[in-house]
Order: sequence, then structure tokens, then C-alpha cells
Amino acid sequence: SWPTRTAVVGSTAYVAHGGGLSLVLVDADYRLTALADLDLPFAAVDVAVSGDTAYVVGAAPASLATVDVRDPSAPALVSVESLKGDPTAVVATTEAVFVATASGVERIVR
Repeated sequence: SWPTRTAVVGSTAYVAHGGGLSLVLVDADYRLTALADLDLPFAAVDVAVSGDTAYVVGAAPASLATVDVRDPSAPALVSVESLKGDPTAVVATTEAVFVATASGVERIVR
């Protein structure tokens, strides 16, 4: 499926795509090695990473997935929450997740 957005933290790229989330190792020579794929119950449109957690937003249905990425070769789905509107972007801090939708911004406290 097609990639929509990518977040890079350290040497790991987190790629949101129509089927879910892919984690890719980027080495010092910029060679890519697939680490893992995680299927999600929606079409992912964006991803943000804070610490050991990736937050993926998607549509159909409008959702936010929380993913444990402590082990990049074995990401684990923690939860999926419904959103009020179709998301277009996500930003994560250590305290909160902010999701932009067509109708505004939703703040989800962690």
C-alpha cells in the first residue's frame, strides 16, 4: 500500500501507509532494512513518535492507534480510539497527543 507520512527517530523510520505502520532501519549509509509491519484496522494517514510509543491516525474509520515500539522489530498495538473527525495530522509530546481534523484539533492527554 502507499506511504502517506514518515517520522524518523534515531535510525528508525516509522512509515504510515494505507495498510498500517511499517518500521524501517536506516543505516549510516542510508540503506533501508525492513524491520516490521503492523496491520491496522484503518487507512493510516500520519504517524508521530514520542519515546517508545508511536501514534498513528487514520480514516475509515477515523481512529488513533497507540503502538508500543520499544522493540522496533516487533511493534505491538496497545489501543485504538475513535476520533470525532477524519484526521489529517498527529503530533505527540510526552504529555499529550494532538490530532488535526477537518473540524479542529483534538487533544488527548496521556
